[in-house]
Amino acid sequence: MEQDVASKKLHPICVQISKDDASASQIYTQNNTTDATWIFALAAARTAVTVYGIWLGHVYHWHIVSAPMQMTLFNNVKKDHDLRKLLDPQSKSLIGFNDTLLLLWKTIGPPTSFATPDSFLDLTNTFATGREFFDDDPKVTLEKFGIHKEHFSENEDWDRYPIVKQLLYFWDASEAMVDVFVGKTYKTDDAVINDTQLQNWMKASSDPEEGNVRGLPKMDSREALKAVLTSLVYRVVAHGNSRQMRSLGPGLSFVANYPPCIQNATIVKPDDATFKIADVLRYLPNTGTIGSMMTFYYIFIFSAPYEPLLPLYGNDTDLYFDVKDDLRNKALEIFREKIGNFIVDYSDENGPLIHQWPASIET
Repeated sequence: MEQDVASKKLHPICVQISKDDASASQIYTQNNTTDATWIFALAAARTAVTVYGIWLGHVYHWHIVSAPMQMTLFNNVKKDHDLRKLLDPQSKSLIGFNDTLLLLWKTIGPPTSFATPDSFLDLTNTFATGREFFDDDPKVTLEKFGIHKEHFSENEDWDRYPIVKQLLYFWDASEAMVDVFVGKTYKTDDAVINDTQLQNWMKASSDPEEGNVRGLPKMDSREALKAVLTSLVYRVVAHGNSRQMRSLGPGLSFVANYPPCIQNATIVKPDDATFKIADVLRYLPNTGTIGSMMTFYYIFIFSAPYEPLLPLYGNDTDLYFDVKDDLRNKALEIFREKIGNFIVDYSDENGPLIHQWPASIET
């Protein structure tokens, strides 16, 4: 991609398409292609972005790393512990959903090229190689990729890359709530060090035979605990945005523009003059693929969550801690208010889906 310095818009200038066999790789630029082969290359690139977004951007980031952290929490921290009071409400459905996805792959999975759960697990294993827990945090990602606010801000911060602004908003909201929780629950660093259940949780999470999560910090300070909890809370709350109507349409619902797969495996040569624009249609989603993709998307938008993040009877109900005036409950109310404000601002003309944002990862 090439960026226009003035408008901040990105323009595609080169696409590389390859199969497992590297000899089949082709490089496409506007200088070595026909109109038809350039459109084909762009369609293939959009497919790659869509598939990456589904399996790595969504499932890996929110589902795969969060689930072992929740399982080791359940196995090592008792239900009456304050950590469980904070995390249990957002940890009720993920592990069960992950199991269901793998068992009913062909029934509920989107129509991508990953035809079996084993192929997906191979993908995640490859992607996870060398990755650490905090690599999934938005500020770490921006720094590693050299993505700077000034490069993607025209009239306001991040308006040329709005999803970054959204994810940073979720991060800041999660961090503020966790700061209050840790400050109230653990008065000193020694309190963190001496919490046997917390230490056992972190040890199990890092153990390759249990959680197998790489890069968790030594749990010897309140700051270390804040970092882990913020990341875990953030992953779950960020997932909730996928249940909002605007996250689906109109962009993703036009499946031909964001195809989940290419329907023809033949790689066209860039200078193939016999390949016409009409031939591109053979590569775009079939009607069955479109139907399957919309069925997959509609699971998110048109199914009510088992338990919404924002309680039906107000943000000051269904609180996590026993004493209503507990500062941690007040922080929870503020957290809920921030997510509610985001939903209102993010909504389209159909109105805000306040209670469509789930408390846990259900889909």
